[in-house]
Amino acid sequence: MADNNTLVPISDGLLERTVCSTEMKFRNYHFKWTIKNYDLVSKTMKRIKSPEFPLVEKTQKWYIEFEPFEMKEDTKGDAIFSLKRKFFDEIYIQGAYNFETASGEKYTHNFKIMLPKCGMVSNLSIKHLFKALQWDKCSSKDFTITCYFRMFDSAIDTCEDVSNKKIKSGELLVNISNLLEDQVLKDITFSVQGKKFKAHKAILAARSPVFSAMFTHKMKERIKSCVEIQDLEPDIFEKMLRFIYTDKVNDLEESASKLLPAAERYDLQKLKRMCVTILHRSLTIKNVLETLKLADMFSISDLRRAALKFIISHPEIVNGMEEFENLIESRPRVALELIRLQKKGDSNYEGSFEKIKKTDFEFRH
Repeated sequence: MADNNTLVPISDGLLERTVCSTEMKFRNYHFKWTIKNYDLVSKTMKRIKSPEFPLVEKTQKWYIEFEPFEMKEDTKGDAIFSLKRKFFDEIYIQGAYNFETASGEKYTHNFKIMLPKCGMVSNLSIKHLFKALQWDKCSSKDFTITCYFRMFDSAIDTCEDVSNKKIKSGELLVNISNLLEDQVLKDITFSVQGKKFKAHKAILAARSPVFSAMFTHKMKERIKSCVEIQDLEPDIFEKMLRFIYTDKVNDLEESASKLLPAAERYDLQKLKRMCVTILHRSLTIKNVLETLKLADMFSISDLRRAALKFIISHPEIVNGMEEFENLIESRPRVALELIRLQKKGDSNYEGSFEKIKKTDFEFRH
């Protein structure tokens, strides 16, 4: 009788072996903010907010906010600094504040936290800060805050079936890739809006369940040597075909929105995941509605939710865009989900969604 803690070897049947790895991706931020003549600011302002950063990124905007305090040795209480962002997901960040005077005196405060929706609050003793910066000895009263941190962005999982692996996967991939350029033994031709592409049925069938059914079942494509395709652009079909042979796509950022429907149609799951990842990371005011439409069309819940949250954080998309109005009229479920998410978020956006609530989409089927 085997012990409960002993791994019992499997001797009969097929042994499936899978090897996986996970790579964690992070984004790094560095922000430096100098407040001129801080002593005067602390006496005249109740609250101060930094400029938003980074400048080049639209989907993630951060800022620092605090109530100015008088930098005196006998000042009691804490200085409260808030690190906030204009987005709603909870994320893990780690980093530090670095406080510095014009004379070079510094004080560092480290942090690591699961950042809540309301932002991160750091409490620092004013008396301790005064002494560390030797504020009474500073001729210039400029106060510099440097904030640097990194946040978790995504996790990329890579899995491989090694059950019957006999040769290096890289070598196999190179051999298959070479067949794309070799015209020998190609036994199927695709006419895509008049442009011809030749391929190997066996490779297409091995990579795509849809192609497999097309060439093995009693479909007209089984007996034809040329298949007509009118609803795909030739360059998109060529990129899809190259992916089938090489497992790669060049310039995916430029074609992800058009490749996603092709990947869905031919059941190319890896290509679909690659497109979804790119669309998720590349959300902008210009493309978010098209991305939302695709996500809803193909029931990609994570991408749909990300697009909806992006819209909530950018109310200008709602105001005055006919494309948005057409979208909520044709897809009432999206509008309902948008309102539910908005209610959970910042009430400052309430006015931007009044016209959604007043539409009669709830009664359209």
